[in-house]
Amino acid sequence: MRDCMEVLKKNSLFKGVEEKSLKQMLERETIKLVSYNKNTIIAQENECCQRLGLIVEGEISVQKISLNGALIKIQSYKENENFGAALLYNHEHQYPFTLIAAINTTILYITIEQVDFLMESSVCFCKNYINFLSGRVRLFNRKIHILSHKYVRERLILFYAGEARKVGKTEFETEYSKTEISDLIGVARPSVSRELKNMQQEGLLEIEGRRVKLIRKELFFLQG
Repeated sequence: MRDCMEVLKKNSLFKGVEEKSLKQMLERETIKLVSYNKNTIIAQENECCQRLGLIVEGEISVQKISLNGALIKIQSYKENENFGAALLYNHEHQYPFTLIAAINTTILYITIEQVDFLMESSVCFCKNYINFLSGRVRLFNRKIHILSHKYVRERLILFYAGEARKVGKTEFETEYSKTEISDLIGVARPSVSRELKNMQQEGLLEIEGRRVKLIRKELFFLQG
């Protein structure tokens, strides 16, 4: 139980939750700890979500199958992050994406009954849960905002402005490759590469691999 307690305390959903409530929650049902090898499917698109998943170690890739059958990476979840929270109480609680272990990954699963218990016994947990869902809404709105712009440059500016805001710096290393960025902003990879080259030649930013430096900061933060 002590190891599970330590895992929970590192996760934002359980930050500040009373230890007594966590112990009582853990005593209600047996915690399920599952290890997955790299490239193993954790949950398939349209599969029913019945548990909250906490990533103890490793990384999960969230992917969508396109109309031509290709897998498109939407985002990734890393150690101490969670998944399934936004689906547990939805009347259509199917995964909208496929979850795949990007590397060897261990996940701690919590049942909806255990989540219900914490909802009823801990105000702090309820606030954390609401804050988490609010963050998901903001992320969804950001993607809609990017896709609502017509031109490739506008979408790239919004994307990199969002990445900079996440880390609070104008120099950072993005987790996404050019192919993944292309998928995220809905633009063909050659078009992304061509526009990034133009933006570098115009002195708007510098890119070396996945390292990015925003030069014209006012441009990015005015539009982002």
